Amino acid sequence: MSETPKDVVVGFFADLNNGKYTEAYERVAPDVDFWIAGREWSIGGRYDREGVQAVLAKKVAPALAAPIVAEIVGITAEGRRVAVEVEAGGPTTSGALYQNQFHFLFVVDDGKIVEAREYHDTLHASRVIGA
Repeated sequence: MSETPKDVVVGFFADLNNGKYTEAYERVAPDVDFWIAGREWSIGGRYDREGVQAVLAKKVAPALAAPIVAEIVGITAEGRRVAVEVEAGGPTTSGALYQNQFHFLFVVDDGKIVEAREYHDTLHASRVIGA
């Protein structure tokens, strides 16, 4: 039996939390339309799979003292769409704690995330993470 869209998204976050980044991004289509909020934040914009991995590795990861841990606090799935409320955070290299709330909207086709929208407090992110 194939995974439901909800299973794919829950698996994506589980893989990220377990440091299985390759496995997490195997759940994402190479040509995904991954949009991150933030007109005034340099990370905001649209990316494909390679692009989102690169921007996170280049601009977010260096500011972190440990990987971000994401907790799903709510999830709703209907058809191919999966809406997820997440609380995520971790320590930064500056000593500040990054703690943010997120809303993600994913679209899943054939077991792959093909669209993603990430909404979060970009002011907090830019102040604590920088980038």
